[in-house]
Amino acid sequence: MTGFEEGDEVIALIPFDRQGAAAEYALVSSHDLAIKPPSLSFAEAASLPLSGLIAYQALINHASAMRCQKVLIIGAGGGTGVMAVQIAKSLRLVVSALCSGSKKDLVRSLGANAVFDYNINPPSSLCHDYDIVLDLVGGKTLSQCIKLVKGNGQMVCVACPATCDERSQRPDVRTDFFIVEPDGDELTEIVQMAEQGVIVPVVHTIIPFEKGAEAFKLLEKGHTTGKIVLTVDE
Repeated sequence: MTGFEEGDEVIALIPFDRQGAAAEYALVSSHDLAIKPPSLSFAEAASLPLSGLIAYQALINHASAMRCQKVLIIGAGGGTGVMAVQIAKSLRLVVSALCSGSKKDLVRSLGANAVFDYNINPPSSLCHDYDIVLDLVGGKTLSQCIKLVKGNGQMVCVACPATCDERSQRPDVRTDFFIVEPDGDELTEIVQMAEQGVIVPVVHTIIPFEKGAEAFKLLEKGHTTGKIVLTVDE
């Protein structure tokens, strides 16, 4: 492995055209690896690749976010949402977050300037002046939230792309849907942010590998806060 030494502890996002990481062993390209720092537990480090890279690529690569822009993060209390809030804050954005009421305190503690409970403040009640809206939920939420982007602003979609009808409603808004890609250099930056305390990994629960089916059932129910992590006994 170029740039790595025997005994290094590493993390990575496995490409989606390969078998997943819910396994005892997995083959990974060295280009996709980042070194796990000693300051992070294995569970904390394992929570970073997928959610961290989605948030990083959404805000930096696709939205080209700039300091002082206003961003609204939909689904801010989930696994990707908690990373997006923190990365947005590190970029000096003005961060608004939409999540469930039970997650408001956590999301606010991660740096959001304003936090809305979607049961009390649906998207239709929010301001229509965001430079960037990051939609991590999709479905009917996307149709409502595209209206919140100001003219010449940007809607970045992760869960599903905007439809032709939705785009025709707001021809003055740039819409962008993407699928996260592995990137060892970007992941290294995310790990460094975690090591420096700029972002804090949020782990919902840790489940033993042999009970992996329970993890997927919990994931299907939704409403988790942060990431679900599988652990493999040494």
